[in-house]
Amino acid sequence: MNIMQIYGLAKRAYNIKKENDQKKSENNYENEFFYILFKKLENKKVYIDSNIFMAESNEAIERFFYDFRKYDDIQIIMPSEQYQEIYNKKNKEDLKAARDAFNRIEQLVDLKKINIINLKEDMVTNAYADPIFIKMIIDDLKEGHEVCFFTEDKDLKIRLKVKIKEESLNEDNLLIHSFKTLYNNKYSIVDEERKKEIERKKERERIDKMLDIIENGTFKSRMAQKVADFITR
Repeated sequence: MNIMQIYGLAKRAYNIKKENDQKKSENNYENEFFYILFKKLENKKVYIDSNIFMAESNEAIERFFYDFRKYDDIQIIMPSEQYQEIYNKKNKEDLKAARDAFNRIEQLVDLKKINIINLKEDMVTNAYADPIFIKMIIDDLKEGHEVCFFTEDKDLKIRLKVKIKEESLNEDNLLIHSFKTLYNNKYSIVDEERKKEIERKKERERIDKMLDIIENGTFKSRMAQKVADFITR
């Protein structure tokens, strides 16, 4: 084997390792992103707009719905008007998107990860979920609940924010997210969380060191001396 052949093999091995490292890094970001996302949903009322249920299938959106099964205390709330709204689109131009939505909804129903409120046997042909979302979320906020709402509808986001201000409710109790935007920003989200974790670790170490000094160090000695001085007065 000549030097060029050796060089070629080494280069291929390097490229394979580089590609594997990139895949590993990508998987790490992916896993951390979804972990961070779902931790934010814990103990919150969760609503997901129809445009996300009906989103075109890809790895990100399918994993989003799949990962609900991993968290016992997270459940999606779906008003019956939203279910009817999606059902009505089965007979229109959004047939495939509606079918995809029902596949996702069925899986969530089987897993008991979605609560469809007041679902009726008779379907309403003109069902429209947006006003219901606003009412339900506003009611939740008035009752002191924390809410997370996923939607790609900018108009609905604006209407909801305006209503919250009109009602003088606590905006900090509501997270409104575009799933597409969140996922596209996953690297910065994960990097920011990693920085926060480093700072939290430093703070824990600082507190542990302080407690150790209090327990075993000079502070304890000084306190013992003060007690001894008081007793021998």
